[in-house]
Amino acid sequence: MRSTRYSQLTKLFKNQWKNKCILLIICIISISLTLYFTYQIQVLVDVIVTKKDPAEIISLFCKIIVLEVTAFVMSIIQINQWHIFRYKMMNQMRTMMIQKLLNKEAIFLMEKQLAIWYQLLCQMVP
Repeated sequence: MRSTRYSQLTKLFKNQWKNKCILLIICIISISLTLYFTYQIQVLVDVIVTKKDPAEIISLFCKIIVLEVTAFVMSIIQINQWHIFRYKMMNQMRTMMIQKLLNKEAIFLMEKQLAIWYQLLCQMVP
């Protein structure tokens, strides 16, 4: 069995570079928002421990809530884009496979079909 190189696999999906870039940007934004949310929680704890003004604590808390809702929405968009990208890739691979199959000669297909029927028949007979 021949080994397939990574560069050969990437050439198959060269036409999907725009979708890959969009997905990469969405992932970067989603991960950055999640990490910034964690940092803001740390800041909130520090503000509470130092017993600052309650108005400052409430404003920081509201900022954290808005940030988390935004991060949640971006995570949903990211998951949705991953699923769309996956289905596009599967459909493209399926189309490529069917095109290769349709380009084969009819004799080749008949021989393969006869071989499959023969294998099935051999499995049925004890």
